[in-house]
Amino acid sequence: MKPKKKKNDEETYTIGDYTILDVNWGQYTEERPGEIFKGREKAGKPLKEMMEESKKYIMVIHYSFHWSFVILDNIKKRLSTYDSGVKISKYSHKEPHNALKRSIEDITGKQWNMEQIPVPQQDEGESCGYRMLSNLSRVTKGQEIRRGREKEHNRLYYYLEIAQTLKDNQIKRNQKRKQKRKRKEEEEKEGEVEQEEIEEEQRQQRQKRNKKENTESKKRKRMSQENKEQGNEEEEKEQKRQKKQNKKEKDTEMQEQEKEKRNTYSLRSDRFRVENMQPD
Repeated sequence: MKPKKKKNDEETYTIGDYTILDVNWGQYTEERPGEIFKGREKAGKPLKEMMEESKKYIMVIHYSFHWSFVILDNIKKRLSTYDSGVKISKYSHKEPHNALKRSIEDITGKQWNMEQIPVPQQDEGESCGYRMLSNLSRVTKGQEIRRGREKEHNRLYYYLEIAQTLKDNQIKRNQKRKQKRKRKEEEEKEGEVEQEEIEEEQRQQRQKRNKKENTESKKRKRMSQENKEQGNEEEEKEQKRQKKQNKKEKDTEMQEQEKEKRNTYSLRSDRFRVENMQPD
């Protein structure tokens, strides 16, 4: 379940039926207690307005190098503490819990009950943060917090929780990797399809271009052939005309020669006659 920020207040988050208050409010020291421990006189306006609403709040508390959280049920006027360090006196949050009860009663002007929820207890000083987050997660999801009777069982419970969390995270990472790989394959496939479409379009363009070039080449050849045939016809006509001209000239020459022969024959035979002679 993903937390959602409240629109009008950046210091709170909503998870299911619970509103988680800003962790800075839960920092507790005797000299400088956080916002929620100051009572009505020193509490800020946002906190006062929240405590007038019929809601369930979660306050994470940090004190003496130890983490815990408290549920403030503003409907039933009840404080429920979840502390894994109750049996370790130097880490116990009994003092801030009591200070919280006094402050909330002062802010609301009503009597509140406080109960300690039995949760698995730690026997060292390192696992409080994880235990607090694990218990908080179960509460917001409506899951039961199991508690064994023996110390070893409590430790094993959280070890199994850690192992399960790591396993879940690994599964999520694997799923993300698979999804990423799948998206990459889909993108590559889309890229291949797009490339194939581009190549097909280019192939069609080449075909059209080649077809056009072939058509133009055939047209040029046909025109060349027509021009050649036309040139041959003109050449043939020219040859016929030239032949005809040559024949005409030859005939004319033969006629002249024949005429000259006749004149020569007339002179030899003393039969030459001059016709139409003009005087000098």
